[in-house]
Amino acid sequence: MDVVKHGDGTVERVDDDELDAAVAADRVSEPLAERARSVAGAVESALRD
Repeated sequence: MDVVKHGDGTVERVDDDELDAAVAADRVSEPLAERARSVAGAVESALRD
């Protein structure tokens, strides 16, 4: 999962679907995925401020 800030200032999270697929394939545990989502959300918020 990545957080991207574009040149025009917009911020977006990308690759959420890849994380979901990794959880579904048992390559990443759900608790770890939730932590990744939480961190990405915090980064996303920080970049918007």
